[in-house]
Amino acid sequence: MRRGAAVAVAIIAMGAGMVGCQSNGASPTASTSTTATSGVDLPADTTPAAAVWAVPKAFLGEWTGVVTGAGSFDLVFTIRSGKGGEEVVNAVATEQGSGNRCESIGRMIYGTQNELTFAFRLVGGSDCTDNGKLATVGVHADRSAGYSSERPGGTLTGTLQKA
Repeated sequence: MRRGAAVAVAIIAMGAGMVGCQSNGASPTASTSTTATSGVDLPADTTPAAAVWAVPKAFLGEWTGVVTGAGSFDLVFTIRSGKGGEEVVNAVATEQGSGNRCESIGRMIYGTQNELTFAFRLVGGSDCTDNGKLATVGVHADRSAGYSSERPGGTLTGTLQKA
């Protein structure tokens, strides 16, 4: 039985080594392109030409300012290096009237060289409406940044400055 198992393993190993070999003697290629004869239709790339997958350097660092609309908040927005789909933002919003503090982490879901959009999840605080909300930050020519986020009580907007 041992010899039979050894032969089976050798045959399987030989077969595994032959994957990718071509019968015409040509060496295998690393090409992964899909041809029209494969029967697989790939969706068209709908990514806007201006889209970026990594946080542009102009956004990196700590931004502070006051945002108003659905209340007035002191906002500290810290953006670190990363790429689309990663959590790259820490946000701390302190309501000016009550002092209530909300902490959240944002995942970059879309970006261009001048504007980034983040989806947030709440990580601290009470009576906060950050969870699942989107915020957009756009860098202006004067190196300030515009902030906008939809909330249940209305849109929060403001201008942030690099700290």
